[in-house]
Amino acid sequence: MRKSICTVSLSLILLLLSLSAWSSSTVTLGVGYWPPYSDAALPYHGLLPRIASEALEAAGQPAEFQFEDWDNILKLLNKGQLQGSIGWIKTQERNERYYYSQPVIQITIVFLHRADMNFSWDNFEDLEPWKIGIVDSYSYGESFDRAVKDFHLNTVSTHTNEDNIEKLIKGDIDLVPVDLNVGEYLLHHKFSKYRQQLKFDEKNLTSETLYFITPKSMPSARQLTDTFNHGLSILRQTGQFQHIVENMAVVNSLAEFKFYSEQNGPMNYIDGDRPRGVVTHVLTAILNQIGADVTDDKFDFVPWSRAYREALNHPNVIVFSMTMTPERYGQFSWIGPIYRSNIVILGQPNLDPPKPHSASRICAVRDDVGHQQLLANGYLENQIELTSKAELCARMLISGRINFWVYGRDTSQWYLQRQQSDKSNFSEYQELTESSRYIGISLGSDPAVVAAFNRSFEYIKLNGELSRIIQLELQPSD
Repeated sequence: MRKSICTVSLSLILLLLSLSAWSSSTVTLGVGYWPPYSDAALPYHGLLPRIASEALEAAGQPAEFQFEDWDNILKLLNKGQLQGSIGWIKTQERNERYYYSQPVIQITIVFLHRADMNFSWDNFEDLEPWKIGIVDSYSYGESFDRAVKDFHLNTVSTHTNEDNIEKLIKGDIDLVPVDLNVGEYLLHHKFSKYRQQLKFDEKNLTSETLYFITPKSMPSARQLTDTFNHGLSILRQTGQFQHIVENMAVVNSLAEFKFYSEQNGPMNYIDGDRPRGVVTHVLTAILNQIGADVTDDKFDFVPWSRAYREALNHPNVIVFSMTMTPERYGQFSWIGPIYRSNIVILGQPNLDPPKPHSASRICAVRDDVGHQQLLANGYLENQIELTSKAELCARMLISGRINFWVYGRDTSQWYLQRQQSDKSNFSEYQELTESSRYIGISLGSDPAVVAAFNRSFEYIKLNGELSRIIQLELQPSD
């Protein structure tokens, strides 16, 4: 027993020493273009670089990525110009030259073909009549790679999957072996108008495991592999690995979204050059929970009318914050409720209450819920003084240029205080509606994003983060 303990302790010490040997300098990892798994234009450069980066970071090893053609990556590894790479299938030839990590992810390769083709197959001999497009330097698993030679399959090589799909559409080839996620991504983003003309075969060509590799010619290759394995184990144990994989499609989809807001404190506003407010903070918490690569410099603060119309007319638009009304209910997907919002008419004291079809003049922000509620309650457009932002209404009310202002009870107080005034100086004449603030997502947006937003909002609500955000953002400033 004592000998066993000593052996384990020695192994642990050697592992820790090997991990620390790398942590002092940044390693350069090669990765090729293979969306959604890897692409310099994707959030985190894609799934595989994110896994590699976070695994190595968890083990204390910084890393950077160099995008190259896949065949060039192997050459650079052999020359010692790259220290590792991720996204490789294990083959006998590669096994002689590279160390392999623990399994990273499993992929499924299928044939893509034209939908009007009468195609079916049971074994590799059935593939002999068909012209198959493959990518240079790719392995499609040892069984298929061997079948290409053994059965003299008719293959045509290109540089990318996109090249092969273009040839497939033109009829120059008949079959394209492709990972199912890669194929779906390319059809959606590059070949959407041909989607109905192409079909994935129901029979899997193969299921393969992808690995992180290091060149055996590099003296410390084994240590770097051990470092990666150690970090990967940490990601799996903490649940971060599952979180990354499950949210891959949503994270990529969110990169195509536009985020619009307005100056509407204390819910959402710009303080200096920094977005702030209750709903801004909640949106950031949701994005962090999903793991999205979206920073607040992507939040575009514009006049409300523009934000509202962008969300009405285009998919993949997120607007924050928005009051839910019966008129708006079917026009958006709603995340919330976040904060209770009462729309009221404020005015100069000791006036006759405002009424429809009267001489009353009421300030409102164009297309804001207050504007819409006035119209729904019978007020005429010529009774409404429309502005692009609430701050103008607050100034006009304080200066006496208008007698009434329709806005949120809490948000109007916030604007009046910023103008060195207070709601107590005015009278509340009418409550038009009682509702709540939400994040709005335009119709036609990716339903997976809507579902992820709802799940993440429920999580931050149940764990108490929502209450903490509201308390923090609404506390008086010094």
